[in-house]
Amino acid sequence: MGISESFKALSDPQRREILELLRGGRRNAGELAAALGISAPALSYHLRLLKQAGSFWSTGRRIFFTSS
Repeated sequence: MGISESFKALSDPQRREILELLRGGRRNAGELAAALGISAPALSYHLRLLKQAGSFWSTGRRIFFTSS
């Protein structure tokens, strides 16, 4: 993914909030969705775009998200 796609991924306020939440440590999808007040499908969409931009990764058997 190029730099313009990375900036596009970061242009959305909810995606920036996801990264801010992840700065505090790893979180699972349920924790992120609850903190943001959004549905699981909406969170999944945002996480997919952020992951494609290389902004975070998932770890472990249970999926946790951590900022890079």
